[in-house]
Amino acid sequence: MAEQTVTALLDTNVLIARDAPDESAPDLSGFERLVVSSLSWSELSRGLHVTTSLTEFKARLARFNALQAAFGTGLAFDDACVRAFDDLLRQVVERGGNARAHVLDRMIAATALAHGLTLVTRDAKGFTNLEGLVQVEVR
Repeated sequence: MAEQTVTALLDTNVLIARDAPDESAPDLSGFERLVVSSLSWSELSRGLHVTTSLTEFKARLARFNALQAAFGTGLAFDDACVRAFDDLLRQVVERGGNARAHVLDRMIAATALAHGLTLVTRDAKGFTNLEGLVQVEVR
């Protein structure tokens, strides 16, 4: 039987923690390929503009540029992702969740679902009520 290759879609918090100088960096072994959503690029871009410290801005910009150099273009949130997002939100509401909560997390989850990817995150909270719909791994 041929070994199945698994591609991981990295959540924004995994990208931030990826190059942690201590042992808190996530273990990303076991994946054939690592990809990023354009939504994560937008979250990291927003992070550049919410800091009031020039030193912090420069550090965030350097990390942002290094991550984009490492991972390239993000997967776009296209019409297939919109359909997956609709499916996810319908399930969330049916399971008693709030469709207004964790919007970006759920959009990233919809991107993973639309592309058949495993979503890797540091915090499963944003992905509650998605069990059995999207493969989520907390690392």
